[in-house]
Amino acid sequence: MLAARITETTIERHACEQRLAEVERLIAEGSFPEAKRLAKRLADEPGTPTDVARRARELVAIAEAGLQKVWKDVQSTTDTTVVNPRRKGKPDDDDPNRRNGGSS
Repeated sequence: MLAARITETTIERHACEQRLAEVERLIAEGSFPEAKRLAKRLADEPGTPTDVARRARELVAIAEAGLQKVWKDVQSTTDTTVVNPRRKGKPDDDDPNRRNGGSS
């Protein structure tokens, strides 16, 4: 019985370590949302060894930091200026109705 329990514990630990490796791979690939989700699930799962749960929480933080960096990069490279191609120059220069307060 004891040998079976030790083997079961070893198998469970190995499965947890494989899941950690999967999360690390996802982070390396830049798949931060999926990595965060899997790491959080592993960290919160009952029966996860303490050291594995601690590493999973570290990976959650790393994935969150990766998401924030991606979001920051997207914001800094996105041009939010809206240009109306029909207008050239100042608005009052090209629209006679604007100078006169509308059409008559």
